[in-house]
Amino acid sequence: MRKWKLFSLVMLVFMSMMTNNLVAQGVPISGTVLADDGTPLAGVTVTVSGTNRSAVTDDKGKFTINASKNATLQFSYVGYTTQKVKATAGM
Repeated sequence: MRKWKLFSLVMLVFMSMMTNNLVAQGVPISGTVLADDGTPLAGVTVTVSGTNRSAVTDDKGKFTINASKNATLQFSYVGYTTQKVKATAGM
């Protein structure tokens, strides 16, 4: 029997401010989703909590999504427990 352990995210989240025009939409937040062993996870759905904005990680586990500076991001992946992580600069 395979035991599903808690989906552990090792994230590198970097925030960058663009122009004041992005204030209404938020700022681009990008990062990388890695498994416990450091392997990039492709196909992870990243959603800004409380919105319908979402992105999917690429084959290198990378994603970019627009959100407010202190948004909570929700990560879901088949076979893993959904995780919520608050975005912070230079994490």
